[in-house]
Amino acid sequence: MIKKGFLLVGLIITTATLSSCIDKDYDLEDIDKTIAIGSSDQVFWMPNSSTDDIELGDFIELEDGDYIQIEKDENGEEFYCIKASGTDVINVTIPAYAPVGSVLSFTMTASSPIDLTSKPSSLDELRLDLLNPMLLLDIENDAPVNVDCKMRFDCKTNGALEPEGINLEDIKAPNNSTTHFCFSDTKVTSPWQYENTNYEWAQSTNLHNKVMNLPDEVQLIMETITLTNTTTTTTEIKKDINATFTLYSPLKAGPNFVITNESNEDGLYNELEMDDDTDINIKAICLEADIENKMPIDLQLEASAIDDNNNPIDNIKVLQTQKAEAGKSTKVNLTLETKDGTAFTKYLKKDATQKLDGVKLIIKATGNATSSAEPLRPTHKVKIKNMRLGIMGGVTFIND
Repeated sequence: MIKKGFLLVGLIITTATLSSCIDKDYDLEDIDKTIAIGSSDQVFWMPNSSTDDIELGDFIELEDGDYIQIEKDENGEEFYCIKASGTDVINVTIPAYAPVGSVLSFTMTASSPIDLTSKPSSLDELRLDLLNPMLLLDIENDAPVNVDCKMRFDCKTNGALEPEGINLEDIKAPNNSTTHFCFSDTKVTSPWQYENTNYEWAQSTNLHNKVMNLPDEVQLIMETITLTNTTTTTTEIKKDINATFTLYSPLKAGPNFVITNESNEDGLYNELEMDDDTDINIKAICLEADIENKMPIDLQLEASAIDDNNNPIDNIKVLQTQKAEAGKSTKVNLTLETKDGTAFTKYLKKDATQKLDGVKLIIKATGNATSSAEPLRPTHKVKIKNMRLGIMGGVTFIND
């Protein structure tokens, strides 16, 4: 908010200066012209300024759950992620004297699909892009034989199974052991969840597009098991093979990521409301601020004039926009003028339809194809410091 009293002080000082130059035998009423005070290109800054901290957590409201979570990474720092876990237990019967290479097929069913419909609506508003999700898979083979597993990862959206599930093939599960896999479209060199575990990376296809659309359900289906033992078993074996999977992706700012924040510097009308014998010749309105962008994405800075009801004034436009680069500090200087070249005077009259009250600073965070791989964190912030308004023009006394 702009504190009242600035303009009044300015007028008193200016009037005193003016009267010292006028002979006492003359009166202002005898002067048949306007008297302008101030330069049309000089900016008169309002004496106060404001500071604001905007955290990403102000935009995204997520609660811990099975799907959308705030987790801590290996360094203990919180970040947003998608995480859905499930287990498929297959009861395997291996016939006696089954030859090496035998393929055991299973009914196309799995443990209950994981319901993801509780995802918050704010994710749709933010249009997050998930970049490179991972499917973390642990295969526990209790049987005394080595097997190759073939699985399929399916997604459902709006109750319909999405076409072409993701096939996961050639999953080698040695006997009496647990094997760890990481499937992703782009190779992940060291998933920190497997920091102290041996794991194998395997190429997936189209997992990114499946997860980016935020499906309602996901499930992992075991299709076949192929025996790969070098020796043949002499007795029938009944064992369980457990497949535990986690669909995992930190939330990152990709091409479709958009958030908008608006900060107002207002109260201008109360400062500049004109008396009948006073005109304010405003050429432009200036907004100045220091921006510290501590988010991993660039910011686009825009501005619009607002009335005393916080509605935009369409006839007043910002001349330019600015970019605040990720991880840097930027000096913001935005200038607003009327679109049709008219003065701002009509917006300061007592009977004005829209009364000019201030300027709204609009901060847009928009991802792009080369956005940082750093996950979005609730503590990522933008700091707005020393935001203040100025008027370019002068004060005019008008003879009635």
